Amino acid sequence: MCANNKQLINTNWLVETFSMLVPEYIHFGFRIYNDALSGDDLKRFRLNIPLSKQEQKDIQHVVVKREIEYRTGRALARRLLGLNRQDTHISLHKNENGAPSWPAGSIGSISHSASVCIVAMTSNKDFTGIGIDIEYGNFEPDFQDYILDGNESLDYSGELSKLATLRRLFCCKEAIYKSMERYLTEPVYFNDISVRFTKPVRNGIIEFEAMLNKNTAYKKIPHLASIQGSVYSDENMAMSIALLCPV
Repeated sequence: MCANNKQLINTNWLVETFSMLVPEYIHFGFRIYNDALSGDDLKRFRLNIPLSKQEQKDIQHVVVKREIEYRTGRALARRLLGLNRQDTHISLHKNENGAPSWPAGSIGSISHSASVCIVAMTSNKDFTGIGIDIEYGNFEPDFQDYILDGNESLDYSGELSKLATLRRLFCCKEAIYKSMERYLTEPVYFNDISVRFTKPVRNGIIEFEAMLNKNTAYKKIPHLASIQGSVYSDENMAMSIALLCPV
């Protein structure tokens, strides 16, 4: 599967695989969408998925592709919250750190890649943060210095190419960052995050633990005991979930 072959994306397979990554009390949903709408199709899409005034401000300067991603994610999130997608009285606009503003008592995360949208959320108080990520298709090797910290290597994984291993690590760190995003008051970069893969679980899924090398940011996350997660990856894609586990 790759970014340019949208017809090959198997939603049932995505749901089945992602369900093996997440605890049962986390709700999630996928949607395949067309990110190249224009003309009357785009007008109908906008009418079909309205936004709150605050959400509209989030996208007022973005390109159409990003608008379609944003509206798709908000519509899917509203469905998981038990709302009609036309109902905008609960606004999921970005907060000051860029994370969606989830309703009180809920935490969640949204990710897009190659016309696939995934949303996950929970009201379970065993977690104080959740982050997800999905990465389809080509991945740039130039990102290596941006992703790796001083102790990480791409040589430990024999089952994947180095490029696929880099995509997997990026996917984990993106999910980790999203899980922390609402707490951060200063920048945290991917090479501030160390990922340690613990054990393969099944069907290409690996568990991981994470540490922040930037201690000042780490201490700002309340009552944090650990950052844990799991990731699925193959040569063409990766998807992951990270959870903040409180003391």
